[in-house]
Amino acid sequence: MLERRVAGRDFKGLTILPESKRRQQLQQWVEDTLRPWFDGRILPITERIAERWGIMAGECQLHGRRVNMADGLIAATALEYHLTVVTRNQRDFAGLGVSIFNPWSCL
Repeated sequence: MLERRVAGRDFKGLTILPESKRRQQLQQWVEDTLRPWFDGRILPITERIAERWGIMAGECQLHGRRVNMADGLIAATALEYHLTVVTRNQRDFAGLGVSIFNPWSCL
């Protein structure tokens, strides 16, 4: 599964690449491989997820910690759907109540 915000970040990265053969290849890969692979499996940010994020961000702020919106929405989505966040960046998700898996730690 892929959270909608993550998909947006990836498209932003592709958009800011300079015009090049690599960018064209990546765009083609997105259209031919990535879109079909995640078709119907991109999770929306629902009202409940937004609410979870707001509560989480508020509680963190009360304890002197800031959570950026992107990571907070990913964490809230994982909590809502009982999913594990797969990331190399464990620090930003620690203490948010989500299950975290870092596949790079196994290497």
